[in-house]
Amino acid sequence: MRQLLAILAGADTAREYDTPLSWKETAIFLSVVLGVMLLAFYLHLEYPLLLAVTAVLGALLVMQNPVVWISLSILLLVPVFWQLEKGLTPQEVVHAVLYYGGLLWWLFHRVVIARKPLHWSLPGILSVALLLQMLLLAPVSFGYGAEPYVWLREMAVLSSVLMFIPIAHECDTRTKQYIVGAVLLLTLAILATKNIFLYKQRVVAAVWMWQVGASRASDTFYLVFSLAVLGMVPLLAARRKLMVLFWAGILVVGITSTVLSFYRTIWVTALASYALMFMMLGRDIRRRMLKYAAVVALLVVAAYPLFLEDVISVDVLWRSISSRFISIGDYRIDVSVENRHAEARAILGDIGGHWFLGKGMSVPAHFTKLTSMTTIEPTWTHNGFAWALRHFGIVGIFLLFTAWLLFAWRAFRLTRWFRDAPGYDPDERLRLRLFAGAAVAVILSTFLISLTINQFFGQEAGYVLAVLFGFIDLWWREKKTAEEAGVALPAQAGERSGDE
Repeated sequence: MRQLLAILAGADTAREYDTPLSWKETAIFLSVVLGVMLLAFYLHLEYPLLLAVTAVLGALLVMQNPVVWISLSILLLVPVFWQLEKGLTPQEVVHAVLYYGGLLWWLFHRVVIARKPLHWSLPGILSVALLLQMLLLAPVSFGYGAEPYVWLREMAVLSSVLMFIPIAHECDTRTKQYIVGAVLLLTLAILATKNIFLYKQRVVAAVWMWQVGASRASDTFYLVFSLAVLGMVPLLAARRKLMVLFWAGILVVGITSTVLSFYRTIWVTALASYALMFMMLGRDIRRRMLKYAAVVALLVVAAYPLFLEDVISVDVLWRSISSRFISIGDYRIDVSVENRHAEARAILGDIGGHWFLGKGMSVPAHFTKLTSMTTIEPTWTHNGFAWALRHFGIVGIFLLFTAWLLFAWRAFRLTRWFRDAPGYDPDERLRLRLFAGAAVAVILSTFLISLTINQFFGQEAGYVLAVLFGFIDLWWREKKTAEEAGVALPAQAGERSGDE
């Protein structure tokens, strides 16, 4: 027991205690495990047993290697979003245990056991303050009809962005940052490929010319959009021809999935993100973007006959896409847009006297859908600004918007700093500059998306922004340290720029 406590107390150096167990210790351990498993099966508690095993493995991952835990938490989004269903799925439970349980353990270990300080930034403090505000408003929420189970789930969704705290502390080398970034892009690419596959399955049931896929809703659309923007970073930073083709293919998957989502908001936002990066990143990046755009276009032309030609012709696809763009000009008479405007008016009218602090999470609202003339009681609404004002109030909106805009401003400043800071490898400086620029585009685009598809409250946005915020916090701290020292930090892979 003393040995186990010593391992827990010095989890960072747990390998010092990596000594072989005696045969008696091994026998006792295996007997206890077997006994627990037999008891669980006898009592039909296999599901809690699975959660317990996942929790233990997650704790061990955090203790041994937080970057592995962070990467696995991101990668496990694939089974969570692969088959979306109503209610709580086993995949969601396992991921929640690993993601949120690991987050709590990491905070406990760092603050209580290891007694290491937490590095706080102003936008990070504001993000945590918003979560605390929602916790304190829980009695108000329950008084207005919030169900405890729904409230707990929505609080978990709201807190998903807090993963940026361990990312900002643990990804303290370039190698770790590249691992987490690559895992994020891999996860987004897998889910984007899945959306292309679903499109091919749904196209047979087409209803309207502009609605080729029978439902223009794309599963995990925010993750698909994020790949279409973040996927430009490794492509524009690639030097070798083979890597240019590989990352161009990944970007094509993201762009194709975004187009096939048939979300007008996502199309406009993706184009706005490209335009923002084009204007923000300087002349050298603009030339590179135009040159690599030709490579992407060639891959699109080559990929079409292999993946989509058998289910949809070019003329039908073009009419479908162009008609959606034309409908943007007629948005005032679009039924879905009018329905969302009515929804927003109903939400704002339900604020009552809670303009300052809001009503908190999970409070339902009565709304009559114009498309079906049925009354529903949603807790989530399409217009994110109206939703945020009702749930967060003026104070919460200030905390949320200020935090996000500060992260975006710092990322923009980093694009300038990485361009001229000495002591960096040119290729590495280009990658960091591109990622910071893409982060600005994604953060600001989330505001635009939330006009019609609320992403101020969403797991997809929370997971992506957690990585972006974590890297921005980390690099901003690196920038401040370099400026205070009067020289730029050597940012070679493997050199620590964090706690040590």
